[in-house]
Amino acid sequence: MSSKSNSITIKGKVVFIGDSSVGKTSIINYYNQINEEPQPTVGANSIQCNIMLNEKRVRVNIWDTAGQENYQCLVPMFARCSYVAVIVFDTTNLDSYNNISLWFKYAKFDCNVPHILLVSNKNDLDTVITAEQINELKEKFRCPIFFTSAITGKNIENLFREIAEIVDQEDPEATAMEEQSVTFNEALQSEKKRKCC
Repeated sequence: MSSKSNSITIKGKVVFIGDSSVGKTSIINYYNQINEEPQPTVGANSIQCNIMLNEKRVRVNIWDTAGQENYQCLVPMFARCSYVAVIVFDTTNLDSYNNISLWFKYAKFDCNVPHILLVSNKNDLDTVITAEQINELKEKFRCPIFFTSAITGKNIENLFREIAEIVDQEDPEATAMEEQSVTFNEALQSEKKRKCC
């Protein structure tokens, strides 16, 4: 990898929300290649995740929030200033599907998160959610939807690439960082050539 690509780092905050036991932590662990059995999240956990996007490293600070009702009041605090909210529901659990509106409200209206992704998880199992209900989601929320499995890894790479692309577009310092990086590297190469002459 070139020195230019090594010097470009884009940073952003992302929050994973949704009902308890839908697989939020498992999705994050799968991408980060963490093999330990996930424990129920208490409050929230912060995890740093590096995603390569073309020649850029996108460093994402992921907040993995608890889905239990007694922790839901804390979600706006953890979601604030996020570029992306990832709402996860369990394709085998109709209640988690029905609660998407609540999580959407937290992210979009309470915290003004600009980008929301929907994730239907546990797609290695038989679903209880119909194609019609999925279409209703698309019509109602107008958000990209990913069908994932933290067991098989289905679509998890695609989900994190989408997150990286959004953070890349949203980072106000990304262009300036790249310009500074290029200028520095060009100056360094020029100085090396001058010393060799």
